[in-house]
Amino acid sequence: MKRTPILATLVLTIAPSLPALAQSDPTAGRSHFLPHIADGGGWQSTLIVTNVSDAAGMCTLEVNGGLTLDRFQDPGDDVTVTGSTATFDLSATGGYLVWSTRNVSATVNSYAILDCEADVTAQITFAFFSGSDRPEGIATVFSSTPGREFQVPVLNATGTVGFAIANDSDADANCNIVLEDPQRNEVARLIEMEMVESKTNKAVLLNDEKTTEIPGTFEMGSATVSCDQQVAVIGLHFELGGETGILTFNTLPPAVLSAGEATGPADMYTPLEGLTVAHGQVSLGDFALTFCLDVLAPGLSPPGSGVTYTVHTSKWQRRDDANAPWTDVEGQTYEGRVCPYSPTEPGQYRLVGDLTVRRMNSSENWFTVE
Repeated sequence: MKRTPILATLVLTIAPSLPALAQSDPTAGRSHFLPHIADGGGWQSTLIVTNVSDAAGMCTLEVNGGLTLDRFQDPGDDVTVTGSTATFDLSATGGYLVWSTRNVSATVNSYAILDCEADVTAQITFAFFSGSDRPEGIATVFSSTPGREFQVPVLNATGTVGFAIANDSDADANCNIVLEDPQRNEVARLIEMEMVESKTNKAVLLNDEKTTEIPGTFEMGSATVSCDQQVAVIGLHFELGGETGILTFNTLPPAVLSAGEATGPADMYTPLEGLTVAHGQVSLGDFALTFCLDVLAPGLSPPGSGVTYTVHTSKWQRRDDANAPWTDVEGQTYEGRVCPYSPTEPGQYRLVGDLTVRRMNSSENWFTVE
């Protein structure tokens, strides 16, 4: 038999006493980076968080930048506010929070980090009001992936194009914005060395006095936003509705071209189908381990699977959140066996290993001539 090693990975996010649970919404997760919140000057933002997990859990929201939590409407007893941080509980599947800013005073832009004990979806909808109770425009900002280089579509030269850049790193970020045609040929350098201070958000609008004007011959293409620190970016596009004067606008989610050093090298592990983890348990199909198992001989064979798994090494890893690198958990590396793990420190946990998979109905009567 030819041994073919594979790598298996499993991910478990641990909050005290809570196991990881499956999710059906691909945007769901326990950590969310919301790069743009606007309030005041006609703008009102609404945070919408929905629990898609079978378990109830607590969420922590941290707002950074110029916006303070007292500019949000009174949340009642469901939300506890301490400084720039708010905590709230969500019941199991379907539990949700809708929390809006007040639209008071001058416009302030900020960003937020959301961490929950259960899988949730999270988004910011922001609306523009001009002297009436009905918004003249509304757009949605979803959770973003931090990076150092982004590509954002630029639909035309007539609208007002902008970018919201959120810098959650501990150092100031310097960013450049280059306009490109559909073939990614440079058309104009719109912004050079725009500084976004640490732990702040900045809305940068093109075609204003601080930027190079978009050429009148430009029809459609993209803009590349590149920064020397890891940031999160969302594109903004504004249009005036002709004689009506009605403002329409939308967000333009970017493609992340370079994640930057903070995310570390590409992950070497590939998920193994059917292998799941929970607090203190490792499962392969319906076969659950709550204790260490030596699987070198004869191998782990779930009933009816027709597959034998031989584990050569396994270990548990931990990270603080989705933007942090994985590190090995001390004392949780094993030779020739798999062990469940019951951590108490909050964070995200996964089990990785080096395995050989043998399918029992495969043909092994072959040899190699060199």
